[in-house]
Amino acid sequence: MLTRRKRLPIDALEGLKWDLGLPDDYARSLLPDYPDYFQVVPSESPDHGPLDLELVCWIKDLAVSALEEKSESAALTFPLHFTSGFEPEKKLMRRIEEWQRLPYISPYEEGGARLDPKGDQHEKWAVGVLHEVLHLMVSKKCEKWDLLRLGEHLGPKSAVFKRAVASHTGIFYVSHKNRTKVVLLREAYRRDRLLVEHPLVGVRYRYVHLMRKNSGGANDKREEPLHEEEEEEERGDLLEDSDDYVDDDDEEEVEIVGNFEKVNQSDHMDSIRGQLRKSKSTHRSISRRRDIRRKVERNAGS
Repeated sequence: MLTRRKRLPIDALEGLKWDLGLPDDYARSLLPDYPDYFQVVPSESPDHGPLDLELVCWIKDLAVSALEEKSESAALTFPLHFTSGFEPEKKLMRRIEEWQRLPYISPYEEGGARLDPKGDQHEKWAVGVLHEVLHLMVSKKCEKWDLLRLGEHLGPKSAVFKRAVASHTGIFYVSHKNRTKVVLLREAYRRDRLLVEHPLVGVRYRYVHLMRKNSGGANDKREEPLHEEEEEEERGDLLEDSDDYVDDDDEEEVEIVGNFEKVNQSDHMDSIRGQLRKSKSTHRSISRRRDIRRKVERNAGS
């Protein structure tokens, strides 16, 4: 529904299946159940792969952005959350406020693509498209490369879409951990936690825990279930603080809304997929802490 021709190359979705919560074989196991909504058709451009996913039925009630759903007034503005310690100057804030007052064009409307690509209005529309795409993701984040690849089919000019990712640091956060750039929606997070957790996120946390437990060998099969505080520890290890912690060794200069001002930001956010490949040493460290605590409890009881 966000695309220009209401179709999307199947290849463009390959890297986003995890982020969208789709099964690996969704084209065979999921799409055939909804023939009134989707169909797989030959691609219009062989450069983007042999097949496209085409929208068959447009549902007007679904063409409402997350920002429109949350807004209680006609003046739609993007929530801003800057890195702790960064205080925008008055001149910068005035410029941001002027940009926020520009008309909001829904990412589901076609008019945005006809705007001057060099203008602020086109850039605000591109930010709206990016904002909506990240809202559709299970964890409100995805790898930058996959996002930009998808953006080629969503309307905004490529340069504008890239600028929207890099420039609006109060709306988006770009992580560079493990040499993988991940774009996340700032408003969806507080410290290391999603404010509204998709059911799949909880399932993935538990799966990561089971992977770690099983990697320790047969002795760990008798391990007691995680206590609540231990589960919190596991979760905290998955998603580090991206909003309040700044690493001086990993800073990058970025622009805010064009040439507003340069600020420093660092990466302390990792994707869950990277954590599935974490080494066994992490599990052994957690197990040692549990063993020490149990010994202390036994000694206290005796």
